[in-house]
Amino acid sequence: MVDVWWIRTDHIDECHYTRWYAMLDAREQDRARRFCFERDRFEFVACHALLRLKLSEFAGGPPHEWRFTLGPFGKPHVAPEHGRPELQFNISHARGLVAVAVTWQDMIGIDVEVIDTSPDQQDLANRYFAPTEAELLFKTAPWQRPYTFARLWTLKEAYLKATGQGLNIPLDSFAFKLDPLRVVFGPDLHNSPDMWRFASSLITFRHVLSVALRSSRDQPFQVTLQETSPQDL
Repeated sequence: MVDVWWIRTDHIDECHYTRWYAMLDAREQDRARRFCFERDRFEFVACHALLRLKLSEFAGGPPHEWRFTLGPFGKPHVAPEHGRPELQFNISHARGLVAVAVTWQDMIGIDVEVIDTSPDQQDLANRYFAPTEAELLFKTAPWQRPYTFARLWTLKEAYLKATGQGLNIPLDSFAFKLDPLRVVFGPDLHNSPDMWRFASSLITFRHVLSVALRSSRDQPFQVTLQETSPQDL
């Protein structure tokens, strides 16, 4: 099971920010102060406060005590001092929304994006996606193309984040098919689709969220999605 929470950040006020800021450690607070724009600073603080609160709900302890380390390519993990190597998480943010995914044992990745109606999406797909994905987008009705592009993009980002390698894996070395949702890996990845679970949802009228989970267990894949209000954080 993967639990996902998100907060809309369009209407965060100063009292919420002050409360959340106090949950962060010194390094996170320093990073927050470095943002030039207030809305970017608020989203960063909201995302990391939400993560800390949900980790505490999962594993106990005060939210402000969590410490993190970074993997070789920058993916954050719970610090070894907590003795919780099985506790896995990932975070993402887009304009107006931040999201957190938490699970046990399995590698997890999450990505959220705003549905964009810019006309260059087909060009981006042709340049960076696998050929089958670019063809899928081209065959999609124009009115549905922005949503399809967002689904493909977030699925690919979620997978890259789950692996912890990010863009060290070429975007065109694996491809998603939609409805039903499945992945096809190129020969260079030496990966098996049977080891991966994916989910994608339209969580607001303009945000698409996708989750990738690597699991060797033959069990049903369940994602619980829940919106959190600023007052509850």
